[in-house]
Amino acid sequence: MIVLLEINEANQASFLVKRQVDGKIMQCMNEDSERQQLLKALARKTRELKASEARFRTIVTSSTNGTVIVDQDGIVRFVNPAVTFILGYPAEKLEGKLFDFPIEINKTQEIEIVRHSGETAVVEMSGVETTWEGKKACLVLLQDITDRKQAEQALAELNASLEERVRLRTFELEMLHELSRQLSYTLNYDELVRLMLAHLHRAVPHDVSASILMTGDLCQVFIHPNRAIAPAIEKEIEQRLLKTFFRMRGCKIRQQKDKYCTRTLESETFDATQPLMEHLDSAFQVPIITTNGNEVVGLLFVGAQKEETFTEDQVRLLYTIANQASVSIERLRTLIAAEQKHLENLVENLPEGVLLLDANRRIALANPTAWQYLSLMMERFAGNILTHIGSQPIDVFLGLSGDGKLCHEVVVESSPRQVFEVVAQPFVGEANHQANSWVLVIRDVTERQRLEEISRLRDRAIAASSNGIVLVDARLPDLPVIYVNPAFEQITGYCAKEVIGRNCRFLQGENRNQPALEELRLALKLGKASSVVLRNYRQDGTFFWNELNVSPIYNNDGLLTHFVGIQTDITERKQAEEQLQHNAFYDVLTDLPNRALFMDRLEHAIFRAKRCEDDLFAVLFLDLDRFKNVNDSLGHIVGDKMLIAIAKRLEANVRTGDTVARLGGDEFAILLEDIKSVSEAIYIAERIHKGLTLPLNLDGHEVFTTASIGIALSSAGYEQPVDILRDADIAMYRAKALGKARHEVFDKNMHDSAVALLQLETDLRRAIERQEFILHYQPVVSFKTNQITSFEALIRWQHPERGLVSPLEFIPVAEETGLITLIGWWVLREACRQLRLWQIEFSTLAPLSISVNLSGKQFSQPNLVEQIAEILQETNLDASSLKLEITESAIMENVEEASAMLGQLRKLGIELYMDDFGTGYSSLSYLRRFPIDTLKIDRSFVSQMTVDNEHIEIVRTIVMLAHNLSMNVIAEGVETAEQLTQLKSLQCEYGQGYFFSKPVDAQQARSLIAARMPVNLTT
Repeated sequence: MIVLLEINEANQASFLVKRQVDGKIMQCMNEDSERQQLLKALARKTRELKASEARFRTIVTSSTNGTVIVDQDGIVRFVNPAVTFILGYPAEKLEGKLFDFPIEINKTQEIEIVRHSGETAVVEMSGVETTWEGKKACLVLLQDITDRKQAEQALAELNASLEERVRLRTFELEMLHELSRQLSYTLNYDELVRLMLAHLHRAVPHDVSASILMTGDLCQVFIHPNRAIAPAIEKEIEQRLLKTFFRMRGCKIRQQKDKYCTRTLESETFDATQPLMEHLDSAFQVPIITTNGNEVVGLLFVGAQKEETFTEDQVRLLYTIANQASVSIERLRTLIAAEQKHLENLVENLPEGVLLLDANRRIALANPTAWQYLSLMMERFAGNILTHIGSQPIDVFLGLSGDGKLCHEVVVESSPRQVFEVVAQPFVGEANHQANSWVLVIRDVTERQRLEEISRLRDRAIAASSNGIVLVDARLPDLPVIYVNPAFEQITGYCAKEVIGRNCRFLQGENRNQPALEELRLALKLGKASSVVLRNYRQDGTFFWNELNVSPIYNNDGLLTHFVGIQTDITERKQAEEQLQHNAFYDVLTDLPNRALFMDRLEHAIFRAKRCEDDLFAVLFLDLDRFKNVNDSLGHIVGDKMLIAIAKRLEANVRTGDTVARLGGDEFAILLEDIKSVSEAIYIAERIHKGLTLPLNLDGHEVFTTASIGIALSSAGYEQPVDILRDADIAMYRAKALGKARHEVFDKNMHDSAVALLQLETDLRRAIERQEFILHYQPVVSFKTNQITSFEALIRWQHPERGLVSPLEFIPVAEETGLITLIGWWVLREACRQLRLWQIEFSTLAPLSISVNLSGKQFSQPNLVEQIAEILQETNLDASSLKLEITESAIMENVEEASAMLGQLRKLGIELYMDDFGTGYSSLSYLRRFPIDTLKIDRSFVSQMTVDNEHIEIVRTIVMLAHNLSMNVIAEGVETAEQLTQLKSLQCEYGQGYFFSKPVDAQQARSLIAARMPVNLTT
């Protein structure tokens, strides 16, 4: 039996009902026991029926349980009065009829029947085998258990109700205990509301819950929806809460409109599948009152769209939660007050300056550090601390950034310079409420910035260093790498991830027996610095030379903690050293030994020859003929390729052990050692000539070349290498002077000639300084007027010892040494000066002109036009009086530049003569492109006119060509009347030569001009 003790009246009623039910149950249990005994008695009586049926009927008739005899055919043979009572049918309506219910022998079953009155009843039926009138039959016992069943059902429902109440009560207690526990740990009002509303949903089914809470001067409305709600409903809830709350607090809502905000909280129980909540049909509000009952600090609210009445238990639970919230709010107030006091003390002692500005930008709070910093700024910037921080207005610091925080820097340029960081952040109760105050934190970051800048510079320096930098941990076994800079990655090809944690020995590959490694290992073991050069390997397997400098790093306690290694890839330096070593003795272009190595080997050869008189050697000095033409026409790249090919041919045509060297440019030298006689050297020279006759294929160009070779033998008893090389060079120049493409063996006369040539060059240089040159003038005669029309200025050298030196002797030397340019400018200036004097003296006569030869070197000068113009201005000579004679070879060296230069000279008004026409090459195809006024036929053609007709035809062709191109013709070297007659018949306009006058000095030329005598041109 379950006994429940409750103090309310409903539970007392339940207790009385329980007692009644228990009484019926006891009665049914008694009845059940009696039935069992009866069955047993009936079973015994059945066995005795054969003897006394009358006795049986008496017993059955008096039984309260229904008894039915059913034969084997299912026909009712007997029913006792109890059956009539149970079924509601009289015995005559049942006996002789088929029994409607299935019978299971020796088994009790419950069946539901419908009485004759139409009522439903529950009957317990059991059957046993028996005999009736000597035949097999079934005794069926029926017991009406309807009342018992109804009592059992009532009892089950009561128990279920009690269990549900116990479960709900237990749930409430557990929930309230959990809420109380969580609230005890709550440190802010937001979390308190969230916990209340979350537990409220567990306790009271609803669609939306809400709360209003007063925290300080701010009233906040929290709405916690469990389904989507219409904005109008949310506004209705807000207004209900505000109206009720402010009414309870004794103020009007319109007076508090600027002191509250509304926030919608996220709900874990939110069901998006529910339809939109469009109206509020049921709601309940509970106040949150302080524990002393003096102040309403908030409200709890639950609402639902479905109209329903909140139960007494739910209302009671709402009040309980509100009471717990009240206790927690009191606790929070105490904690916040203590925390406020603690924070104030903390702020007062902070090393940073802290400012609190109210809504009007006035300082509401400032700690001593803040006043110190502000005073410093005010002193430096002469501003108002109420409106400015440093040089910036306060409003600039309070302009909100994306995260609601601004950071500014204020620099005070004092001594020392100070930098302050000012961080401004809105100070509000809630994030979505308009800021009404600000917190400013001022930090002195001068030292931090200095250290950060030093650190950044150090990091950038390490990262930007071209040297690889490795940091290893000396405190760990095997010295693992903990840092490498980008230069290390670039040098080795390994990225930092592949290196960190490993020992650097992997860079040595399999080459770990290098002598420098032992030195490095010992230094690391002793914790000392070391500098070594190692052969390391990159990730791709290529090696590089690594100059490694390792230094130990000790901490403040003197303990070794790290090693820093600075590695430099000196592969290029190593290769450069090797290349420099090679370049010091080998030619860069041809890879032949250079002058230094050749002279070293030549010195050894002289030393051996001194020790053994029979040890004979020879030096061959070789210079390519017309190599400059290849450079000028095909370019220097092709010229370099030609030199490389020549070097290979030279090596192929000498003996093994002989030295072929390139001395520079197109000059080569060959040392032939262990020869028997000069014939062997000549044989080698001839082989070289033969080898060079084969054409060279250079970039698609077929090029032929020859060489001039000088040979010097050691039999002359040379003491110094430079002497034998000098003599071989002299012999080479003799071969070149004799027509090139040949070789010459040095003899003493060559040396004498070379000495004389050198002396001539020396004297020539002095002649320029001493003004030893004079001009002679050869007249040019017109075949039409028989008068002198111009003179050609010809230089002569009046040597102080040798007398008059022919130009044929000194002009080649001047050309070779470059002195011809200085000499040429002197000739031009002197000729112009002299002609101007004649023009002034003989102004009444027909105007004279003068022609001056320009050398090829002079013609290639970049300032040629400017220099000539300056001389004309200096001598006051009209440009039309000057004729410049230029050879074909000078023009053809660079056709484009020559054409442009001639055009500029023509613009000055100068007439241009082409000298020695017919002796050059390829000039006819370019002649029409040059602004030439006159062609001068070379004397070699004129002198042979009387010998054969071929030369006459050549002169005829030149004259016809000139006339067709509107040019005049001057014949040089006219010496006989017959030549004159032939030239006149060919319609040549002018001539000069010994037939008219040899070149004469200025005085004699003046006499010719003064006489102006007609020249006898008759034959």
